[in-house]
Amino acid sequence: MVILGIGLMVSAQSVLTEGVYDDTDSSIIYVGNFRTVTTSSAYSGSYVRTENTTDNSSVNFTFEGDSVALTVVRTTVGGAGDFCVNGVYCTSIDFLTDGITRYGVLYQISNLGPGQHTATLSRTQTGHMYLDRVDIGAPAPTPVVTNTPTPTPTPDTQVYYEFQDNDGNDISAVFEYRITAGDVMIAILLMPVLAFTSLMLINQSWSKR
Repeated sequence: MVILGIGLMVSAQSVLTEGVYDDTDSSIIYVGNFRTVTTSSAYSGSYVRTENTTDNSSVNFTFEGDSVALTVVRTTVGGAGDFCVNGVYCTSIDFLTDGITRYGVLYQISNLGPGQHTATLSRTQTGHMYLDRVDIGAPAPTPVVTNTPTPTPTPDTQVYYEFQDNDGNDISAVFEYRITAGDVMIAILLMPVLAFTSLMLINQSWSKR
């Protein structure tokens, strides 16, 4: 294991997109004093830890994706921190272990939605912070709005017929139905029949008088 001292505060920053990023990536901004620790147990052969256990060191980066995950290390001198996205969505990270050093410990925040997001890792408890790698998930799909046409309501209609029977009594008939194109055609075809039937009934009524 080799430890390299790196006290830094980087101002240039680009946006991380979908993919996996090592702790040495230039888009990950370390504020304060950090060390790079090289070991074959870490992703890509190294991880980063804070130089001391009490200052206001932090890790910051901007990304575009629906999820973000940090892979960290736990040791017997680890502290604790908050990992927050957009200053709202946060998860607590425990860097402390009571036994052997543990690698590949994963913390994830997901379902962030489309657009750019800002991530910050900051200390909340005395002890070292560690970072091994950053994973950015695929961007959230843009919602597709589908315009569903509103169906034209079909009116319910009542049709009344009044005529007399053979004995001269008035008869009222009510037919209730839902109009369709087929109904219209049938009505047109039946109109002569109904007219002829009405005339026959009227003639029979008059012939009896």
